[in-house]
Amino acid sequence: MAVVEMSKMRLIGLYSEKDRLMNAMHKTGAVEIKETGQIENTFEGKENNNVEDLTKEADNVRRNLEYLVSGIDSYIRKNKDEKTDHAVNDGFLVKYSEFMSAEEKRNEIKELCGKISVLNSEILENKTKSAKLDIKYGKYRPYRNLSEKFSVFSDTKKTCCLLGIISREKSESLSAFLKGIEDVLFESLGETENGVIISVIGIITEKEKIIGKLNEAGFVRCVFTDNRNAAEVLGDIRKEKSEIAKSEADIEKELYSLNDKVRDIKIYLDYISFLIEKGKDEAEFRKTEKTFVLEAFVPKSAQDEVSGAVKNISEATFIEYSPIEKGEFAPTLLKNNKVAKNFEFVTNLYSPPAYGSLDPNAVMGIFFAFFMGFIMADAVYGIIMIIGGLLLSAKLREGSGMKQLAAIIVYGGIFTLFFGVIFDSFLGFDVLRSTLGAKYNNFYNDHLDSVNASVSVAGIDLPALLLWSLGLGIIQISVSLILKAVQCFEKKQIKEGIFGGLCWAMFLLSVIVSAVGNVMHNSSIQSAGIYCVLFFLTVGILTAGISSKGFGKVGKSFGAIYGLINYASDILSYARLYGLMLSGAQLASIFSKTLAVDMLFPLGVGGIIFGVIIIIIGNAFNLAMGLLGAYIHDSRLQYIEFFGRFYEGEGELFRPLGSKFEHIVLAK
Repeated sequence: MAVVEMSKMRLIGLYSEKDRLMNAMHKTGAVEIKETGQIENTFEGKENNNVEDLTKEADNVRRNLEYLVSGIDSYIRKNKDEKTDHAVNDGFLVKYSEFMSAEEKRNEIKELCGKISVLNSEILENKTKSAKLDIKYGKYRPYRNLSEKFSVFSDTKKTCCLLGIISREKSESLSAFLKGIEDVLFESLGETENGVIISVIGIITEKEKIIGKLNEAGFVRCVFTDNRNAAEVLGDIRKEKSEIAKSEADIEKELYSLNDKVRDIKIYLDYISFLIEKGKDEAEFRKTEKTFVLEAFVPKSAQDEVSGAVKNISEATFIEYSPIEKGEFAPTLLKNNKVAKNFEFVTNLYSPPAYGSLDPNAVMGIFFAFFMGFIMADAVYGIIMIIGGLLLSAKLREGSGMKQLAAIIVYGGIFTLFFGVIFDSFLGFDVLRSTLGAKYNNFYNDHLDSVNASVSVAGIDLPALLLWSLGLGIIQISVSLILKAVQCFEKKQIKEGIFGGLCWAMFLLSVIVSAVGNVMHNSSIQSAGIYCVLFFLTVGILTAGISSKGFGKVGKSFGAIYGLINYASDILSYARLYGLMLSGAQLASIFSKTLAVDMLFPLGVGGIIFGVIIIIIGNAFNLAMGLLGAYIHDSRLQYIEFFGRFYEGEGELFRPLGSKFEHIVLAK
């Protein structure tokens, strides 16, 4: 639970050794290059001229990688019976030596991309041909039952012959449409889904008049003049599409044969990204004709490692470190254990901690998982969250936000299982109450029942679990004030830490002591709690302006009195824990007991089957919605009620040179 102390580094080296020095710093994973300040007799660096070419190359490689993976996926979908392996997923581990050797495969990758591009062009060409054939097929299809060749319906010197389709309704009264035109014959040649196929024969001199009348009737003229019938044309189209499909299958098979090249392409693509980053970083340097100067942020603990890596490349370098001055910017690097590190995902969504401030993740993580468990509060849900989170985490990329979220669900699932047992909820069924007898039932009804268990406070009956929720809120707000005090002590603000942090934390904790004494009907505990409340409240109000001068002392004291309203408001916000837990528990009970067991199970085998389906679907819905609500409201409590009193955000995370890759994870 710490923000790592940073140093500023300045390095002066020969420009001819720049790439090797940057590679050495990259390997340490501990150098974030920053803009170098003004230095006399030096000029500004410029972005490497190769960056534009490298960017174009990266775009080309990325595009062809997409073509390749798409072709492999298509082949696997169409050949499910074959034993097929999918292309390597992102997040695979790569040794540093293998990563740096990607340069040696540049020509091979270029040739491979050229081959993939040609194959993709053939696929696109085939798709275009296939689309045109589909259009052609649709036009010929209505005439598929017409046995005569289209050329039969051609004009002669003296007659015109029109072939086409007309609606069934209009075909019956076609003679009325053609009335007034001399010597016109028409014949129905069969029906199609679009209407009736007809042929109309008339005198050639009357052709325009006949066409005009037919158009009024909604006649769609056939434009085909093939010396074949529609069935023959459609057969040729199907044959041509079959050949195209075979061609596509052969191309996809050829793309699939390149499956083992995906790994190399992904490594090379990330290597190009590293080269681009190095090229852009040159704009941050200061230069002379033969040397360059760079400045960077380095964790203080990594100074020796970085210096050693640089000296191994060249002794003709100068390297020095200086501390980060108070108020000066530095990126934030967090050092947490494996569990707390996952909760950085929640904090960073709000804002990373500022450099030099307190890292809240270890403490916040405990509350976050605890509150999630309290909200979900079902033993079976907890087991599902643990198993589902572990399975999801195993499939996700190391260090990714989604992998951290999956781990958070696992930790929340552990507390969900715990509270599920405490509150006797197993998919909404009360297992413990049904097996442990009347003594446990009486205890449960008096203290743990989310609806009926109540406590009298100052003569007012309140749900017991609502008081649990408010008590949890008081504890978390008290912890936030203690953390505020810790932060003040680190900044040598002793009085502010004692009277602005610890004093108010003790005031809130005394409220809990007093409430516990009231609930237990123990006047000694209640009185001790009240005396402590009054004492710490008085001290807090009187010392609110201890660091102020003049009238500010009085003004701060009045502000402290007004601040009691904020404390009350923030504590009441934790009532959402009870509300969300209660709604989830009631829904689980409705799906499992009311609908399934009480209403459907008595109906026989069919009712039991349908009831089981209701239990599964209903609880799956409740679990999904409960998790969504738990995450959102849990985060809200951390961001506003907890962080609001001590947290200093708006930090920028430490991003070492070449640490952000699209596909690989670089081994240390």
